Amino acid sequence: MSIESAMATLMPTSYCLVFGKATFRPYVDELLAKNGWKTEWEEYSDHLYLTVTATFHQLAAEAERTKLEKHLLPGRGGTVPSARMARFHVSKLDQFRGSKNQMTFFSPAEQACLTHSALEHTHFSRNDFGRGLLEGFNDKLPFCTALQSCSAFSLETWYPLHSKTDKRAFHRDVRFKLSNLDHAVRNYFGEEVAFYFVWMLFLAKWLIAPGLLGVALYLFRPDGVTVDNSPYIPLYSLFVPLWGVFFIKFWQRHMNAMAFQWNSHDFEEGEELRAEFWGEKRVSPVTGKLEIHFPAWRRYLRYVVSFLVMTPMLGVAVGAMCLSLNLNNYVRDEESPLYIGRLAEFAQPGGPFAADSPYYGYLVPTIGHSVVIAFINYIYRGIALWSTDFENHRTTDEWEKSYVMKRVVFEAFDCYLALFYIAFYRFDVVALRNELIGLFSGDELRRLAMEVVMPLVSMLFQRKRTTRKLQAEKKATREKPIELSPAVLDASLEKYDSFDDYFEMVIQFGYITLFASAFPLCSAISIVFVLVEIMGDSLKLVYIYQRPRSRRVNGIGVWYSVMFVMVMASIITNCFILGFSSEQLMQWMPDMFKHVDGDQQFKMGFGRYVVGMVFTLEHILFLAAIAINYLIPSCPGSVTTAMARRKYLANMWLEQHEANALGKEEQAKQQRQR
Repeated sequence: MSIESAMATLMPTSYCLVFGKATFRPYVDELLAKNGWKTEWEEYSDHLYLTVTATFHQLAAEAERTKLEKHLLPGRGGTVPSARMARFHVSKLDQFRGSKNQMTFFSPAEQACLTHSALEHTHFSRNDFGRGLLEGFNDKLPFCTALQSCSAFSLETWYPLHSKTDKRAFHRDVRFKLSNLDHAVRNYFGEEVAFYFVWMLFLAKWLIAPGLLGVALYLFRPDGVTVDNSPYIPLYSLFVPLWGVFFIKFWQRHMNAMAFQWNSHDFEEGEELRAEFWGEKRVSPVTGKLEIHFPAWRRYLRYVVSFLVMTPMLGVAVGAMCLSLNLNNYVRDEESPLYIGRLAEFAQPGGPFAADSPYYGYLVPTIGHSVVIAFINYIYRGIALWSTDFENHRTTDEWEKSYVMKRVVFEAFDCYLALFYIAFYRFDVVALRNELIGLFSGDELRRLAMEVVMPLVSMLFQRKRTTRKLQAEKKATREKPIELSPAVLDASLEKYDSFDDYFEMVIQFGYITLFASAFPLCSAISIVFVLVEIMGDSLKLVYIYQRPRSRRVNGIGVWYSVMFVMVMASIITNCFILGFSSEQLMQWMPDMFKHVDGDQQFKMGFGRYVVGMVFTLEHILFLAAIAINYLIPSCPGSVTTAMARRKYLANMWLEQHEANALGKEEQAKQQRQR
C-alpha cells in the first residue's frame, strides 16, 4: 500500500452529530467533505443523525498540531525504554512504533480524542453557510461549538460512537482481570475515565490495612466487652486519620507516576469555549482582536442569585433529617425545636422502628432517609445546572468547577448532616453507628439499583421501543425492514456523568475516615463494594451509557482536593468522637470520668484536662499531616529522573533530525549549483 493510500485510510472511530432539522444540511455536508471528512446522514424520528469519520491523514495532522507523544521504534530514542518517546510528526511517521498499521497506530481513545479535536478545528466561515442566513452566528468559535451556539442549525448533541470490535476487545481484556483494567479502560475511553478506575483500584488496596484492623477489633476484643468499650478502639480512632493522610499523599505520587506512564503529565488542554457563553463585543486589550466580554461584577451578582436560589434546598435537607431523627428516636428532648412527638412514638419501645425491634425495624427510617437524600439530590442537580448556566461561565473548565463544587458542598451536607448531629450534638456513638450502618447499606443498595439495574432495564426498553417504531414506519411505507444504525442506537443510551461515580465513592470514603471508630468494619465491607463497583462501572460504560468523550488529563482533578479536605476534617471529627462523643478515652483514663444514668461525664476538675488532651492529639495529628505532606515528594524520584531523561532524549532526537533535514537541503542546494 502506498503512503498516499495509507494516509487516506478511514479510521474505525466515528462521531455522531444529532440535528433537529435539515435546513443547513447541504452546507454542512459540503463543508465537511471539503475538509476531508466522510459523512453519512440518517433520518429517524424527526432527527438527523450525521456520522462523520476521519482519515488517518486527518488524525495524524491533528496529532502533530496537538503535540501528541508516541513511542519511537527501538534504537530511535536512546536506551531507556520509558524515554523512547517523542512528539509525533507526520514527516517522521516511519520512525514511530506501529506505523505500518495505520488502523491501530492510534488507540481507540486517541482516535476519539483526535477526531473530536479535528472536528472542532475544522476551518469554516459564515460564507460557507450562505450570506445573510445566520443571525447571531459566531464563526470565531470552534466548529461544533459554533453550530450549537446558533439555533438555526439545531445541533442538539454530538458524541463518539461505540465500536463493536473495540467493545468486544475491551470486554475480553477486563473479564475477571482487574490487573489489566487500567490499560483496557485507557485504551478505549482515555485517561479521564481511566484515572477513575485507577483511583478505585488504589483505594481498594489501601483499604486492606484499616479493614484488617477493624475486623481484628471485633474478633479480639475482651469477652463481654462491646467494640465501643474495647481498649484498642482509641488506637483505631487515631490510626485512620493518619492512614488517610498517607493514602492521599501516596495516591498523589501514584497519580503522577501514572500520568507520566500515560504521557499526560505535562499535557495542557487549551481553553474550551462554551457555546452558551454570551456578552458584549469588545476589542481584547491583550490580543487586539474582537472578543465577547462579560464583566466580572455581573457574574458576582449572579453568584449571589445562585446562592439565594439554592438556599431553600438546604431547608428541605434539614427537614428530611428531622423526620429521620425522630423516627429513629434520636431527638428525645421534647423542648428541642427538632422534636416531633407523633413521629417519635413510632420509635418508642415496642414500636415498629424501636431499637429493640426483632426485625431490625430501626434501619427502616435510616434507609428511607438514604432514599430521600437521593431524591433531594436529584432535584438539586437540576437547580445546580440552572444556576451554573445562569452564571454564564466562559469556558467549559470554569463551568465544570462551579457545578462540581455546588453539588459536592450541598450533597455532602445532605449526606453527613444527620451523622454530625448525632455525633456532636447527641454525643451518642451507638446511635451514630446505627445511622452510619443504615446510610451505608442504603447507599449501596440504591447505587446497585439506580446505576446498574434501572439503566439496564431502561436501555433494553428504549431499544425495543425504538426498533418497534422503526419497523412500524417501514411497514407503513412498505419498505424492507432494516437494522438500526449505531448512531441511532447510541442516541437511545444515557449520557455518562462521572460526577455521580466519583461523588458516591468519595462519600463512602468519608464514612470510613470521618467516623472511623463508630463503625470499624466499614473499611473491610467497603473493599467488597469497591470491587463490585469497579466491575459494574466498567460494564455499564460499555453497554448502558453513550461512549464518553475521550479527554487527556493528568489526574482526578477537583476530587483530590475534596478528599484532602475530608482527611483533614477527619482529624478533628475522630479526636472529638474519641474524647467527647464516646467512652473511648475513658478506656485509657478511667480516673477522669464517672457514670451518671448510664452516660459518661467528666469528674469535677478533670474536664479541662480532657479537653486539653483532645486538642493536643488533634494538633499532633495535624503536625504529622503537615510533615508527611512536605517530607514525602509528590512524585517518585525514579519518575522525576525518567521525566528529565525522556525530555532530554526527545530534544536530542528533534535536534538530530532537524540537523539531518538541514544537511539534505545543503546537499540539494550544492547539487543545483553544480
